[in-house]
Amino acid sequence: MQTSITDKGKWTPVVAATVQPTPWLTFYGNFIKALEPGGIAGGTAANAGEAFPPLTSEQVEGGAKARFGGVLATAALFRIRKANQYLDARTNLYTQDGLQENKGLELSVAGTVLPHLNLIAGATWIDAKQLRTAGGAFDGKKAPGVPKFTSVINADYDLPWIEGLTLSSSLFYTSRSTVDNLNTREADSWVRVDLGASYRFKVSDVSFVARASVENVANKRYWVTSFSNLLSQGVPRSLALSLSADF
Repeated sequence: MQTSITDKGKWTPVVAATVQPTPWLTFYGNFIKALEPGGIAGGTAANAGEAFPPLTSEQVEGGAKARFGGVLATAALFRIRKANQYLDARTNLYTQDGLQENKGLELSVAGTVLPHLNLIAGATWIDAKQLRTAGGAFDGKKAPGVPKFTSVINADYDLPWIEGLTLSSSLFYTSRSTVDNLNTREADSWVRVDLGASYRFKVSDVSFVARASVENVANKRYWVTSFSNLLSQGVPRSLALSLSADF
């Protein structure tokens, strides 16, 4: 049964610019305002199920992209401001209060780094703070659910002696992060390794791809935080098999 409705509009401009001084180097910048759905209080909150009105976020980003042969490297600085939404550790009420400001640096590289070896790697540093909270109670404290550092490395290797067979691996790292607006509790850092393989072949002119993957190979136990200030258990060791055909 519908108990409430929100009808709001916002002016959300987008401005972007790109400059390419050389064929291999590009500089870019953008300013984005976006309309986002408001949060919904989770089942453990005293106001569970309460939906909050839409909010606007504001992002400013500038960076550079450089191509070296088959490799593309990117570096970007960014600042994101949005409504601060959290489960208040004192009252157990999910609420919107003040602003959350995320300032950070993102680095990435993608491409063929060696014959048959493709790599996608990235790292992000974020300084996430609470601003303009009621009475300044939480100003300057870390924003819940935002780790200071995350990184990922994905590698694919096409075996030259077995046509159609590709081996893949992924390494994820996430640093510690606070889980409440008072910064009294933290989720530990975690590392996860995934492995996989795919095999492409044909049967009577029909192309097939067989895939196998193991997520969280070491069966590590960890907690994942989110921008909505919720904790969830990491995925346990999981095996996935699939077969697809292109008719």
